[in-house]
Order: sequence, then C-alpha cells, then structure tokens
Amino acid sequence: MEGENLWAAICLKQRNFFSRFYDTPLLHIGECNPSLAKACLDDFSVFEVLSNLKDPVLQKIDSYLVALHKKSHIERMQVSYTRAKLAPLPKEKIDPLVIVNPYTRGLKKLMLAFIESNIKRAEQLYQEAAEHLWHIRYYHVEALYFYAKFLQQYEADNFSEVYQRGLKLAKKHHYRFLQYRFEELANPTGKPYDARNYPLPDNQDFSEYIDFLIKQNMAIKSGKLKFVYR
Repeated sequence: MEGENLWAAICLKQRNFFSRFYDTPLLHIGECNPSLAKACLDDFSVFEVLSNLKDPVLQKIDSYLVALHKKSHIERMQVSYTRAKLAPLPKEKIDPLVIVNPYTRGLKKLMLAFIESNIKRAEQLYQEAAEHLWHIRYYHVEALYFYAKFLQQYEADNFSEVYQRGLKLAKKHHYRFLQYRFEELANPTGKPYDARNYPLPDNQDFSEYIDFLIKQNMAIKSGKLKFVYR
C-alpha cells in the first residue's frame, strides 16, 4: 500500500486478473474509466472513480451507506469520505464514524478539517490527517492536496512547501489524477482529467486490460457469464 500501485497494476494486467470490483491500483494510478466503474459492483473505489470524473454519485452513495452493514466500519468511513469531498458532511454525521486504524483516523480528521471554521484548528486537522495517512500513500498525498488548497485559500506562507511536497509525491508514485489536481490548483485550466496527458513509464498502457474487465463484468451482469467466487 505504500506507493507501489503502478507495479501492482502491471501485475494485474500481466495475469489478466479479473475482479467484480474496481481494483485499487488502477484507481490510484489514475486509470479512471467510467464504463468499468459502472460495470463493477459498487464500493469505495467505484465511487472514487466516478467522483473523480465528476459523475453525479451523491444519491447513489447515500443509498449505499444506508444499506451498508453497521459493522462495515472501514467501508463506511471511506465512502463517507468520498461523499464529504463532494459535499461536506455535518459534524453530527462524522462523529459517529468508527475509527479502527490510523487510515480511518486520517480520513475522519480530513472530513472534520473540511468543515472546521477555526483556521488554526483546521490547519492542525489537515496536518494530523496527513500524518495518519502516511502508510496509505495515495491518501496521504490527497491529504496534502487538500491541505495545500486550504493554505492557498488563506495565502499562507507555507503553501508552496506543502504544494511542492504533494506534487513531487504524486509524480513519484504515478498518482496521475492527484498530479492533475495539484497542477490545476496552481494553474487552473478547467480542462477535465485525461490520463493520456500523463504517460506512464515504458509507455505502459492499460486500455486493453480495462476493455477486458468491462466485457467480463458486463457479461456477468447480463447473465451471459457466471462468476465463481473462490
């Protein structure tokens, strides 16, 4: 989980690994494909992909959270975080979310930072969130993005340092969607995200693999193919 997502995605592609879910390494390296997301079973990764692409998912997320098992603490925290990025959640919705590890603690602190009106306290929450998310590197970098965005809003002296640190990590780990967001923060173009603008090392291409995943998932959805869980 510590930044090896490109390697993991290549392994999935080489094995032609099939899953009914949207594989996390693909999401993290910015392979955000709406057709694949809609063909997969709903979960956190699907909602992340669709929200990254500005696909309207708020209602779907709310329905998913209502139906989610009460003990699915990590998934509830994750999906609530995705929702909070789209429309900040009130504190009374955030407080009951159960912390089970540093990752969930970091996500919860980010959600609280989004709604904190006290500037000093908000900055502290962003800093603490980034620290807790260090070992889930993608969300550590995303925390730095939101922290940088916050600092930019208040013209803080440390904006450039946080921004450069986050952008450097996004590039290093091939978090292409986050790289796009950092670049848009400094130089807004209004252009939608397109993974083709961010070539991967050795011209790695996942288009055929993603087409395979879409076809398999659609065949299962239509009943033409039976999927056996192992």
